[in-house]
Parts: sequence; C-alpha cells; structure tokens
Amino acid sequence: MFRWLSTSLEATTVAIRRDFEGFFAFENLVPHAPDMVRDVVYDIAFHSRMHSARAGENLTFVLPEEERRPLYEAEAGKIKYFYKRFHESLSDERTIFVLKESRNPDPQAIMALWQLLSGKAGRPVRLLWVKPAGQEGRAATVQPVTEHILCGYVSSFAPHSKADAFAAEDWRSLLAQTLEHFS
Repeated sequence: MFRWLSTSLEATTVAIRRDFEGFFAFENLVPHAPDMVRDVVYDIAFHSRMHSARAGENLTFVLPEEERRPLYEAEAGKIKYFYKRFHESLSDERTIFVLKESRNPDPQAIMALWQLLSGKAGRPVRLLWVKPAGQEGRAATVQPVTEHILCGYVSSFAPHSKADAFAAEDWRSLLAQTLEHFS
C-alpha cells in the first residue's frame, strides 16, 4: 500500500487511524539499517540518506545532527508528497489499494484495515491483499474474500535487498484478474 515504507500491517493501520499525525518527526527518527531510519512512535522504517553504521552492537548515525537536518528536510518533503498522494487516492473511486503481506495476518486485521480505509474514503474501497502462495499451488491466482476485498497469491516476494527480483508474471496475472474483477 505504501511502497515507500517498511512496516507491519498493524503499524500501517495505526498510522492511517491517526491520519499520520506527527509522522516522520526528526526527533522520533533512529537508525534502523545502514540506509534506513525508523520512526519510533509509529514503528515504521524508511529508506533514507541519513545513513548509519555499526558501533559495537548498535547503529549510530554517521553524520551529526546539523548535517542530517538538510537531508531530513528533503526527505520530509517527499513524505508530505506521498501523504498527499495517499489522500488523493482515497478520493479516487478507481483506486485499488494493494497490500503486500509476507506474514499471514489475521483476516480480521485485513477487514479492520479495509473498514478504516473505507471510512476515510467515505465509500467502500477496493483492496487486493497479496501473499505468498506457499505450497498450495495458488501462485498467480486471485480469490474473492468479500465483494471489495480480493486475496492474490504470488510464488514469492522479492528479497528486501533485491527489490527488482520479483515474480513479474505472477504480478501481471494478479493485476489483470483484479482489474477484471473490479470492472
């Protein structure tokens, strides 16, 4: 749903419920990985130019605060842009929200997210929940969960370190089936 975030379903739901209030505040950012920061209030991580390095067991920022601030300001502008785009997508009835979830969340959590998004949009939204096919042989298939929620399966997700190594044919098939279902 937010390809610019690394987050759990729970953290995503909380952020949307709070309307992202105080999201990505400088004072709430800590190193998460060498090229990522994490907002400790929302428990959401972002790719960032505010790099960090290992110092013993911990990650610490490479640059001092005064040198990180300009990087933060540029990234905060991007976050505001993405937030604006999210709100625009809520008002566009053609939007199909896609939730890629590698864990197997409780279907009630998916329903709660759908209800939250629908409440924010003022209408039932369309949601495609994508998860790994596992051993069930469901890769490249889509199944209705409700009138407005579909569950799609891919053979595998790309590893975090190699995002371009995704199952392209599976995704093409899922998207074609999803568009057909919602048309």
